[in-house]
Amino acid sequence: MSSKQDSAPRAEPPAVTAYDGAFVLPTTKRRLRNNYAVLDAAGARIAAADTFRGGPLNFSEGRVAPARCTELSGAHYFGGLLFQHFGHIFVESTARLHAFPALRDRIASVVFVGIAAGQTEIGRFGSMFETLGIDRPLNLITEPTRVERLYVPEQLGGIGDHAAGAPPLHRFFAEASARFDARGPERIFISRAGYRLMRGGVISEDLLEANMAAQGYTLFAPEQHSLADQIATYRSARFILGLDSSAFHVVAASCNSAAKIGIILRRKSTVDDIAPHVEGFTGRKPVIFDAIRRVWSDADAELHSWEQYAELDFAELGRALQGEGFIGDLEAWRPAGPRMRAGFRKRMVKRTGKTLTQSDETI
Repeated sequence: MSSKQDSAPRAEPPAVTAYDGAFVLPTTKRRLRNNYAVLDAAGARIAAADTFRGGPLNFSEGRVAPARCTELSGAHYFGGLLFQHFGHIFVESTARLHAFPALRDRIASVVFVGIAAGQTEIGRFGSMFETLGIDRPLNLITEPTRVERLYVPEQLGGIGDHAAGAPPLHRFFAEASARFDARGPERIFISRAGYRLMRGGVISEDLLEANMAAQGYTLFAPEQHSLADQIATYRSARFILGLDSSAFHVVAASCNSAAKIGIILRRKSTVDDIAPHVEGFTGRKPVIFDAIRRVWSDADAELHSWEQYAELDFAELGRALQGEGFIGDLEAWRPAGPRMRAGFRKRMVKRTGKTLTQSDETI
């Protein structure tokens, strides 16, 4: 371990500081009261290691350096908070990777803290980091640990105020995505059919997809492809369209500045995080299509945005898509009539056992 007189922070590449003898304390709380902390050798909080979503996500008050703890020798890179949902891990758990290429040869691992107490594994998302070029071991800290040298990069992306990202993080993703040769069709419609109505959507979603296929779009189900294939496909496309979903975070990461990107709303909150993320990383503002006329939800469930079913005005949506250049002749565009919408709700009940009720609230 470094001696006490060597414990002062050291300047490193831009937006990174190195600390000798830093303490990494995992959370002892449940997810919404995360209290992880990163402290310097003297026990003072390292504010740059906090996770922000507008305000701080971790509440580290009262955390102190333990008298005894696990020792982690060598130099390591602080990756931040490890989420457990693809959209969040892809956006928020990558927000500190901007300096990894510059420090790669100096570090033994990338260390993370969990989103909740008891989280002990990196899980199935480890390959995601490999695809982005992170070829050092991922180390989830599960007990108080003193790190011989800890590089702490600033959080330069995320959600909320951080959604657009900062130039160093843009460059990281541009270089990571450039390793994959662009290949695929010019017109992509991102399909959510694989969710089989279980995580929200739109009334008559199958008709929407049929309409897009008739307009020359290839239906693309991201969950059926590797992350590398997704990035390569989005890098090739000149038109990318779909219902708002986490897939658009990968669209953003492809850094395809040539593509025209459109997002059809199934919930109003999309514009808060997905849209600025896409614009920040591709340099192009996505076109937002809001044709929601009614909202349906499960009467017996707590209301979450991803559980809602939006009823779209298909005629208005078709005109808007044509006006923005995403589709051509409207003669092939079919609207959803009352019988088709009623049929969707019947299939919903049969397939999931849920009962849909109309709501004036969309989130």
